[in-house]
Amino acid sequence: MAIFNQFKTSFLFVYKKITGRKTTRLITLSAIIIYWSAFFSSLIIIGLFGNNGYSPFNNLISDLGSSKYSPIPFIFNFGCILSGFLSIPISFYIFRYIKYELYIKTDHRKIFHFILYLILFSGILGDVGFIGIGVYPIDHNPQYKHLLFASFLFGGYYLSAFLIGILVFFFKINLNKIIGLYGFCITIIIFISMIIIVSVDSQFVFGEWIAQISLNIWLYTFLYSIMKRN
Repeated sequence: MAIFNQFKTSFLFVYKKITGRKTTRLITLSAIIIYWSAFFSSLIIIGLFGNNGYSPFNNLISDLGSSKYSPIPFIFNFGCILSGFLSIPISFYIFRYIKYELYIKTDHRKIFHFILYLILFSGILGDVGFIGIGVYPIDHNPQYKHLLFASFLFGGYYLSAFLIGILVFFFKINLNKIIGLYGFCITIIIFISMIIIVSVDSQFVFGEWIAQISLNIWLYTFLYSIMKRN
């Protein structure tokens, strides 16, 4: 029991440290800089030294980490891995912020907390997916692990956006309603679009780019809206 209590105390100490306002801001900025530096560096390298005509209209984003297109695929893959690890504290910060900073009174607290913990789970699922697509690049894909982690990434983050939208509108939580509406609507639109694309067996590669851009717009505006308050 003493060992368990010591572990719990240590975990809570680390949890509070990494989810502090200033620490999370620094982690968030670092994750954004690392990912986009890797992203644009890979695009430039492929444009200058690649041999296979990489294009957003013909290639998936993950192809930036493929040796078929990039002479240095490690840059993009390592950027995903490192940004994914840095995103884990951000998911905990979102959970902590909503639970403690935006404490609300409601007759449906069990439902509220269920959704809140589901947001934490889906955020971490997305983070794991972020790490996984770097660990298992698209051209090193045993048992389709890259595709599995890619589904974790998009599914986890989009589920988070959808659930946060639910909190904003059904629990009157004090978050930006425009951002909540955007997250709620874009997840539904992307989900329906993907069903249509799959059902007609279309190879609409640029759809992945649209999905990521839409997700990034929501994620960055949402993070800014909650971090600028403190």
